[in-house]
Amino acid sequence: MISFALLGALALAPTIREMSPPGAERGKTVKIVLRGEGLTNTAKILSEIPGTITRLTGEDFAFLAEIAPDAAVGLYPVRLLNEDGLSNLVLFSVGRLPETVETKETREKTNNTRESAQPITTPVTVNATLDGPDIDYFAIDIRAPRKLVVEIDARRAGSAIDPAFEIEDVAGKTIAKADDSPGCGVDARAQVTFAKAGRYYIRVHDSKYSDQAANFYRLKIGEWTFADTMYPIGAPRGSEAEVTLLGGNLPKPVAVKVRVPEGATHASVPLEGSASLPLSLVAAEPDWKDAKFEKSKTAATFPLAVKPGESWVVEAFGRAAGATLADPIVTVYGPDKKKIAGRIDFASPHQAVPFAVPEKVTEVTVAIEDLLGRAGPEYAYRYRISKAPADFVASVGTPFVNVPAGGTAIVPLVIERRGYDGPLKISISDIPPGIRVAGGNIPSEAAAQIFNDINAGFRTSRGMLTLTADPGIDPRSSELKLVAVAETPEGRIVKDVRGPGISVGVRGLRQSAVTAPWLGLRLPFATARPLPVSIANASPQVRIAQGFEFPLSYRVTRRQGAASVSRVRDQQINGVGNLRFLAGEPGKNPDAGSVLLSTNFASPVTTFDTLLVADTQVDGKMQTIYSPIIEIEIVAGYRVRPSETRIAAKTGANFAVAGTVFREPTFEGGLVKIQAQELPEGVTCAPAETAADSKAFSLACQAALAAKPGKYEILLTSVAPDTGRKAKADYKGPEVPLTLILGN
Repeated sequence: MISFALLGALALAPTIREMSPPGAERGKTVKIVLRGEGLTNTAKILSEIPGTITRLTGEDFAFLAEIAPDAAVGLYPVRLLNEDGLSNLVLFSVGRLPETVETKETREKTNNTRESAQPITTPVTVNATLDGPDIDYFAIDIRAPRKLVVEIDARRAGSAIDPAFEIEDVAGKTIAKADDSPGCGVDARAQVTFAKAGRYYIRVHDSKYSDQAANFYRLKIGEWTFADTMYPIGAPRGSEAEVTLLGGNLPKPVAVKVRVPEGATHASVPLEGSASLPLSLVAAEPDWKDAKFEKSKTAATFPLAVKPGESWVVEAFGRAAGATLADPIVTVYGPDKKKIAGRIDFASPHQAVPFAVPEKVTEVTVAIEDLLGRAGPEYAYRYRISKAPADFVASVGTPFVNVPAGGTAIVPLVIERRGYDGPLKISISDIPPGIRVAGGNIPSEAAAQIFNDINAGFRTSRGMLTLTADPGIDPRSSELKLVAVAETPEGRIVKDVRGPGISVGVRGLRQSAVTAPWLGLRLPFATARPLPVSIANASPQVRIAQGFEFPLSYRVTRRQGAASVSRVRDQQINGVGNLRFLAGEPGKNPDAGSVLLSTNFASPVTTFDTLLVADTQVDGKMQTIYSPIIEIEIVAGYRVRPSETRIAAKTGANFAVAGTVFREPTFEGGLVKIQAQELPEGVTCAPAETAADSKAFSLACQAALAAKPGKYEILLTSVAPDTGRKAKADYKGPEVPLTLILGN
């Protein structure tokens, strides 16, 4: 039985909390029961289980799966779709061993002693659960000395438990144990030698004895071969790769040919005759390379020809691929063997080290080594060295999205910065008809105004998209492709946005949710029935000058009989400094009002997103409703625009620096004073003023005969002493760089 946390985007959407059984033997027919909320009779089963699926009628939501005899051992997605949208996705395991389940009597006795151990006969797969800090005992009788593989599938199959097991003989002596085994992630596997005949006990528990909602596991016992590493661990999308499976209990390495589909994130690497879940080959761009750590405590080095001022980035990953034990770290050295750049990011298994080439440096050495200095065939890694600006990774924070007709749903975004600290824009490349997209603006790291250097350039940024459906939209479902774009001085960076596939919560401190990114890059999407309440904003885009306020107006629409809503409030998406959102003036209509955006002169010049939210009851459950995202652009109150950015003048002559002042409509200041600074010796410019009712300005300048000809970089600075605000303070406009060419 599988138990899942509530993941649906809407209270009405179908939610699968339990699936029983979580797997079955190929070539068999099995009744699969789903339990949860919103599992209506009209729901359609979306399944990739190989074979025939037949819907069954009855009290529970159930279907019959006739699994194909030649089905590959592995995990297959199952979800539902009805008029309220998509359900969360669950993973069904197809195996090759006879199956059984933990008995009801055993569960009721908690199965936590050897005396109450459930007898099992090998080969077998036992479908069972751990309730809280539970310990399950199973008894097997060995008639003659032999070797058996004992393996537990849990996290890999979408469970929240971190399984471990010990095997004891009749005297209570532990003869084998496993936890976090190679090639299994945090799951457990071992080949166990039973040296003599007799009864043995398998003790299964969560390694932390934690209480998890998603608490199922599959205990497999039998004779089969398995690999725990492979080489290479990745290949380009759209290619055919030859992969060598290594380690485990293989008598010798096994070569397997694998086709990597276009658009995939991973490809399964099967081992014929094995009952273990297949290893995954990482699908990536062709410029990634594979390597192994050949000697312990020795770094692999790569000389690199460079030019001063160039931007490069070195990336490496190992254990994140799942089929290697390596934890690579990267260091870049100059010709004098002094460290130029390096980083160990324990929060991310993917190391990225951007660096700029120092002056007079034409060659550097990239060193990649295992964190603990380990080496051998099981310590493979992937790396990429590219001439490029610093990098980032963009991910979707939800495994699916349901958009109510006439309403709005949110798509949370996460940016893992890898040295790139500038702004980004995330968009959807294939927007379905009848759907409007808003948001996706990720401000620069500087906009957050975090005044410390701790993890600078490598912080996590948040963002959001909203999807709003037309009121009369026809029911539909599809998959969305999200793309992240950053415009940099070195060029454009374009990245596919990754999705989690599934998201199952894991209880405990510093525990990450269970995900399955191998399911692909696209985001599953569906329309749903309208909610009884929706919020619309009057200003989808706002442009506001620093230091001023803007009311974000809204209107709540309620269908007849709909419950009341809580106070409409702002939900800031991005970390932007020196902003406040205040309650607006109360309106005569309780379903209309505003939230006041207040900035000050220290608010950053940037573009960011916000949205309005409220809470209401839908079918007796609290539901948060959202407005479409409001894109807010904070700009300078005014800008000084010179007529020319390159000014030619002669020594001993007069010249002028002229232009206009553009004031934002939301800027209430009047007079602007302008002056030139950083002038070369012998050149002077008189300050100029532009009145509130004027735009033009002109600085009268003079170059002395003794001034030295040449090319000079100068600045135009400006200040508005009267901003129209109650608090009297000068407003300084942006500096404008100019080039002065001084000749004879």
